[in-house]
Amino acid sequence: MFDVRLSPGPHTFYANDKQAGAVVTLEPGKEYFFRTDLQTGFWKGHFRLTMVMPEQGAFDIAKLKPLSDTPR
Repeated sequence: MFDVRLSPGPHTFYANDKQAGAVVTLEPGKEYFFRTDLQTGFWKGHFRLTMVMPEQGAFDIAKLKPLSDTPR
């Protein structure tokens, strides 16, 4: 998971599969959430980016812990 701060306006989001992504016009004060899914293929897999509802994204992120808090 990572957090990115972007300026309002249109932005294009995609993973390494440019066929699945989104052009989103970001609005000030709103949060947007995307999930990456590994799609298996015949020779290799690739990641697809899926936009999720803010309620789902906030729920999923609340379960995560920063790497700096994990023991080594």
